[in-house]
Amino acid sequence: MEPELQELLAKLDYLFEKRIISPSTSPYASPFLFTPKRDRGLRMCMDYKALNNITIKSRYLLSRVDDLIDQLRGAKIFSKIYLRGGYHQIRVVEADIPKTTSRTHYKSYKYTLMSLGLTSAPSTFQPDHE
Repeated sequence: MEPELQELLAKLDYLFEKRIISPSTSPYASPFLFTPKRDRGLRMCMDYKALNNITIKSRYLLSRVDDLIDQLRGAKIFSKIYLRGGYHQIRVVEADIPKTTSRTHYKSYKYTLMSLGLTSAPSTFQPDHE
């Protein structure tokens, strides 16, 4: 079996098991892509270019690093959190779920939780984490 196909099936199984994706019959169809990882593995991505081109962009201004550092002035206790899979903690609006559909040669899947690559993902994620 090809490495890309192995990675695709493993990732889809994981996302399905975690209820991040579910089967879809939506007419939308963004393709899956693979990019190389530093460890020579493969990273599965969705190509949402067509969807992003017609998406109404959210206008939340991301904080500037200088402003965030100024807010820390005088603080004595700091904490650090690792937001691995952070987007997968944000539910997609019900009406938009079919638009997140990606197709393989075998099945189509829609994201019920936010996917990387959606144009409004950063501005949706950021306000909850500042």
